[in-house]
Amino acid sequence: MLTDETVAHPNVPEMLLRVQTDGTLTPRDAIVNVCKQLVASYGQLGREFQKEFALRQYADQGEQSNAAGGGANGNANGGMNGL
Repeated sequence: MLTDETVAHPNVPEMLLRVQTDGTLTPRDAIVNVCKQLVASYGQLGREFQKEFALRQYADQGEQSNAAGGGANGNANGGMNGL
């Protein structure tokens, strides 16, 4: 399978896409299959990004709580209770 793309000029909203197959798929079917694979890959990437972003927000909230409370035990002297 061979693909080639040509963009005449960045200011021209036009692209020429040439697809050559070995005959087992039509060029249209080849492009549709690739587009489906790209959508699935980008969907997975998007889900992973959202998961990592949510985990980072959760970690940031924990860090802010610790800073405001004065440590992991919630008081400014690190859990010594005035000692």
